[in-house]
Amino acid sequence: MQSAKTALILTGLFHFVLAVGFFFQQAWTKSLWPVPDTRLSYAFIAAILAGGGAPLIWAGLSGKLASLAGYGISFGIMYAGMGISALLFYLRDRNPALVWFAFVMGVLAVAGGIIFMRTRPIAENRQPTPQIVIYAVLNRQWIHALGPLVGFLVYDLVLFSPLFARFGNLQPEHIRGQVAASVIIIFSAALGIYYLFVNSATRLGTRSG
Repeated sequence: MQSAKTALILTGLFHFVLAVGFFFQQAWTKSLWPVPDTRLSYAFIAAILAGGGAPLIWAGLSGKLASLAGYGISFGIMYAGMGISALLFYLRDRNPALVWFAFVMGVLAVAGGIIFMRTRPIAENRQPTPQIVIYAVLNRQWIHALGPLVGFLVYDLVLFSPLFARFGNLQPEHIRGQVAASVIIIFSAALGIYYLFVNSATRLGTRSG
């Protein structure tokens, strides 16, 4: 048990090291991305990595491994989508780096599925998941929503500043998309803050959280 918690913490910290590298556009991390990209895109990658690492660290520190079930299915689906997209871009551009990237995303998607299947049965908490939290739709237990909520809240916080900084030099045709993305980030962050820190039944530090 202790070795599993240590592995989770170290893996989460590795996510954060990569996130810092991408956020500040370090050459060693940019070389891991298959195509040159924009400042906001690298911030987006950093947000994904930080959001992926935070639940691992929290599960390792708290010992609540059942919280990784929702994490596994949520991030597994995301990585699968990224892998499929990379393959589609490869068919269009014939960039060999995209094949390797798609393979890595496929491995991570499978890992997410394994985490989901291995941790779902060990949930100890029988508290129903609040209706508004759809992350745990496959199993109505609050413990399964914790991992994704922690991850998405960190994702929102990392992406908040770079995203809103774009309002200063937007082209008119990009305003609608920018507003939509901003509303989603604000709503998602508010949801995480409420259930993780405000709601007395679900906030971190209670028996359910």
